[in-house]
Amino acid sequence: MTEMTRGMEVHVIGFTGEIDRSRRFKIRSIGKKQAILDRIIDENNLYLGRLRGRAYYITNRLEAELRYGIENIPNYVKLCWLQHFVPAGDGDWDLDENY
Repeated sequence: MTEMTRGMEVHVIGFTGEIDRSRRFKIRSIGKKQAILDRIIDENNLYLGRLRGRAYYITNRLEAELRYGIENIPNYVKLCWLQHFVPAGDGDWDLDENY
């Protein structure tokens, strides 16, 4: 399992479960419940949205199970960082083979 760390480049997983390969983010900070990402701009991709400080959150599994039930946790409730983002092809890591 890949551990998400500060400075890592990632792609974000959308609400439908699709990975947005067109945009890359760098993790500015990451903790137990919140991560802050900054958008990485390249010359091929113009982006008019927020570039800095986009926040993502995860929920404690026990809290989610108590609120929704063990089998009924909605897709939008994320329990770990790997449900939010995947590494952006660092080194030999291949997104198609590992997701």
